[in-house]
Amino acid sequence: MKITLNAEAFGAQIKARRQTLNMTQDDLAAVLGTIRQRVAELENGKASAKLALALRACMELGLVVEVREA
Repeated sequence: MKITLNAEAFGAQIKARRQTLNMTQDDLAAVLGTIRQRVAELENGKASAKLALALRACMELGLVVEVREA
């Protein structure tokens, strides 16, 4: 089965996990060493969101990112 995840769906996963952990955007931003606006951009799938921030957020939230050959 091939799973395609776009930026908006990826951001929604980040947001859902953050909320499950009862964290605010400010809480996550503090853990990541960034500002709330960057977390909001990531969660909304904005093109301005940085990959490094997304990967750090996944790590901090206990999410796994898998990359494999199609």
